[in-house]
Amino acid sequence: MQRLPDEHPWLYHMYVEEGRHAVQRTDHPLNGLCTDLVIEQVLMRSIKTHGGLTQGRGMTESVHHQWVYTMHQRATIHDAMTTLTNRYRNTSEQHKELGTTRKKHDGQDLSRILGWMDENNPFDPEVTELRSLSTGLVARAEDGVNCDDTESVGAQIQVGLDDVLFKNAKIKKCQHARTLASLKPVVKVQGKYSFF
Repeated sequence: MQRLPDEHPWLYHMYVEEGRHAVQRTDHPLNGLCTDLVIEQVLMRSIKTHGGLTQGRGMTESVHHQWVYTMHQRATIHDAMTTLTNRYRNTSEQHKELGTTRKKHDGQDLSRILGWMDENNPFDPEVTELRSLSTGLVARAEDGVNCDDTESVGAQIQVGLDDVLFKNAKIKKCQHARTLASLKPVVKVQGKYSFF
């Protein structure tokens, strides 16, 4: 692939500059798929559906050849018939998200998430401390929570292990990165814990 621009400039031009590495099955913009994905979704799916190679046919070599050699003709006939009859059936398990029920549920889920985000804005600029999105727990400076700086915590541990034999190497618990889970609940009020 690195030598493609030099050895096959016409092919490189088609892929990179003309965008012919993708396949579009409809005129809708932004629906291009890579050729290997189209092969997987179209050819391989049709192998496994009713009337395909794995459903009710023998898996002999002659059946394989006949099926593969005539597939493009059958696909053309199928597309022509669905266009003529104006019947586009979505029977694929891979495209459940295109159904109206799925879209309705996705819309409801999105509105729930947006409602929760309005009530519990995790991006409030007033709060600079680390906090949990699920519980709303905010770590104070005296809690020692440092999981947002694990790179420097690990570097300090590594510096402490330099020039130490493996059998003598020990990492103290106070050197570990502390997460919000390390805060201990001390009071339970109406089924909720207060952390200190």
